[in-house]
Amino acid sequence: MNISKIATVNQLRKRSSIAICVMMSYVMVLSLMIVNPSPVAAADEYDTIREKYKETLTGSASYNTSDPDIAARITEITDKAQGVWDSMIKTPGRAQLWAEYGLGAPNTGSSGDNLTPIYENLKHMALAYSTRGSSLEGNTTLRDDIISGLDWMNTNKFFYGATYSGNWWHKEIGAPQQLLAVTVLMYDDLTPTQIANYMAAIQWMADVIDGSGANRAWQSEIVALRGIVIKDSVTIARGTAGLSNIFDYVKSRDGFYEDGSFVQHNFYAYTGGYGASLLKAMSNLIYLVGGSSFDITDPDKANVYRWVYDSYEPLIYKGAMMDMVRGREISRHYEEDYVSAQDVIRAILLLSEVASPTDGLAYKRMVKDWMMQGDRLTDLLST
Repeated sequence: MNISKIATVNQLRKRSSIAICVMMSYVMVLSLMIVNPSPVAAADEYDTIREKYKETLTGSASYNTSDPDIAARITEITDKAQGVWDSMIKTPGRAQLWAEYGLGAPNTGSSGDNLTPIYENLKHMALAYSTRGSSLEGNTTLRDDIISGLDWMNTNKFFYGATYSGNWWHKEIGAPQQLLAVTVLMYDDLTPTQIANYMAAIQWMADVIDGSGANRAWQSEIVALRGIVIKDSVTIARGTAGLSNIFDYVKSRDGFYEDGSFVQHNFYAYTGGYGASLLKAMSNLIYLVGGSSFDITDPDKANVYRWVYDSYEPLIYKGAMMDMVRGREISRHYEEDYVSAQDVIRAILLLSEVASPTDGLAYKRMVKDWMMQGDRLTDLLST
């Protein structure tokens, strides 16, 4: 989550009354994550949705940069960006952008596993450049280095027609996700040709929706977001339609079961692993197109709101996701139980904005309860 949830953390910690706790726990988590896009910045519906997505990354114009917790989060964003910017290779004739993330020549059988961290570094830089209150906000030298990095990747490594070996996820999911975010953050500083070239690379790598479970949710989100950026209604519709397969309950293999279970990789209980990623991607797309002419009309979308109660609420205890449904993620030091829960909490809050009033209120109360009972509130604020 972004810096929005920090806005009133000090008041929440005091827990001076139930009324304050209800309001503050919601505002803290949601005030900048759920935002109303400015109509001034949006020339058409595509721009409106794109700005809506950007503001879920950077926050709105309403947060107080002098609030100690918000200031700490801005500092964290800035320091991370400064670190990767400092280590970025900027010399003419460079063979890589970062020494620790080398990539071989495309179309030669080389691995593409470092595509994701490279674009993630560019995203860190773009986030600081776009975050109000950051000392790097609007820095023209940073801007030029971000765009130079994007162009270098598009010319040399990640372009329409490029092929790589290695883990398919990085070239088809990870890198496209990060590149979409960077493009949206830097959109106003890019030329139409640059945007078209970056989106063409994503189309080449990630234009098929053929996965199951979380993989399908990621694929659908990428296709739809690319459609938003290139302003193509057919592509957006194809992306949102990709979710319909996930909405349906299954009786075997990957997906949600009527009893609330979620399975990925055919056999494994994964509600707090792939299931968390699925809900995060799906809720983001449902929220972004909600209320627009691209809104998802499949009646089975109603199942998503049921999953919050049946599949996720029973498995989060004091703000942490139970390990028994996190699969191999229990071995990852950077994906502890409370981290998995944060993805679910963010997704549920997004859904609360487009759910029925009854469900929306229940979701917010649910999140408030987790936050008040949990002992990792500070960690929640820093995500």
